[in-house]
Amino acid sequence: ALTVLRHRAIETLEAAVDRAHYRVLQVESHAMHLLTLTLQTTNLQYLAVRGLPASAASFVLLVNSIPTKPVESSEGIRVPLLVGGGDGGDGAQRTSVELSYLSRNPPLGHNGTALLPPPQLSVPVSALSVELILPRQYEYNFSGSFGNQSLAQLDYALPKMVDRRTAKKVVRQAHRFSEAEDAREVEATAEEGPGRQAAGGIKVSIPKNAGRSFLFQRLLVVDEELVLRVNYAPPSQQQRQTSWSYGGWRRRA
Repeated sequence: ALTVLRHRAIETLEAAVDRAHYRVLQVESHAMHLLTLTLQTTNLQYLAVRGLPASAASFVLLVNSIPTKPVESSEGIRVPLLVGGGDGGDGAQRTSVELSYLSRNPPLGHNGTALLPPPQLSVPVSALSVELILPRQYEYNFSGSFGNQSLAQLDYALPKMVDRRTAKKVVRQAHRFSEAEDAREVEATAEEGPGRQAAGGIKVSIPKNAGRSFLFQRLLVVDEELVLRVNYAPPSQQQRQTSWSYGGWRRRA
């Protein structure tokens, strides 16, 4: 007798984040968030980003350095990944995402606790780092998924963004473009003035020296809702005295 065996196919991983970096600037009752990441993907169309603040608004999204719009979902937002085309191969393609948004938080009081966890991603993350930029007038201690100590520096380089922007140029028929020529055209387009930059989208950045910076990192984050708890209070009398030097009052770091 002839026997037919049916085997169920096992699902394989469609995408994985190689490197993700989350920065948040907390200023009184508002916060600015910036998430950058690079990932390898085969045929994943959308990356789910969950755990955003309920007040998150004013989103700006660049995929492969090309402005696009996120899609709203019941748990957060979804980032379209098939933007700017691929590299022409049949294997995994490298994709970059830059996502920024604003949120409104309860005003910081005399002392208290703030929760500043990074967003949760729908695919595994090999290396995740977090930078908190907080007001200078407080002392801080931390707890949660990243431990209770901030780092002096990160062990891994920040994500490097992919640039698949294209330039427009009138040429003769059968003109052959080179990669170097394309790169010069894209750079020239970006330098043509505020009007052209606005047409290409807004690129949000967090100001330098906006507060005290604290660094954290985690390896291999897989479908995990991370917690980053920040306790803040004004410096004690003893802590104030440690900032006194023989030359006078020394600015706190």
